[in-house]
Amino acid sequence: MVAIGKRGPRENLPDEVAAKEAPNQRKPLREILFEGTFGAAVAGLSPAE
Repeated sequence: MVAIGKRGPRENLPDEVAAKEAPNQRKPLREILFEGTFGAAVAGLSPAE
């Protein structure tokens, strides 16, 4: 499955969807998103992403 978009604030989710988000087991984007060569971080990502 592929999802395209950007992660938004949890506060924007309806309550029933927000309840399904915890705990969050997703890897940070900086661990799975690369640019150019494999392992090269995408420019502009913050450490929390």
